[in-house]
Amino acid sequence: MEFSVRTGLALRTVTLRVTPKPRYHSLATVLRGHRVRLELSQEELGDKIRMNAAEISRIESGHRNPTWSTLKRLAVGFELKLSQIVAEVESLEAAEGSAQPPESAAGVAPS
Repeated sequence: MEFSVRTGLALRTVTLRVTPKPRYHSLATVLRGHRVRLELSQEELGDKIRMNAAEISRIESGHRNPTWSTLKRLAVGFELKLSQIVAEVESLEAAEGSAQPPESAAGVAPS
């Protein structure tokens, strides 16, 4: 989106970029919430479940979709069942009206 702004005597064009929510926003929100609830830093959680803190950061920012085995490791680190995490994500998506269609193993939404 672009618009013009007058600053003093000069007219400047300003471009704003609207950044959409990351694709895995709901999952990221739930996972970050559990880490914060346990008062763990990303580094501390990483040490606990033997995962790089940078990878945890990418997952929590919603820019990385964790694998099934990574989700299981996170659930163990949070002392939760994986089904509890999934249920929380589904509940959050329903509340936000942002449920994503399921993807096949090839990454293509089913028809």
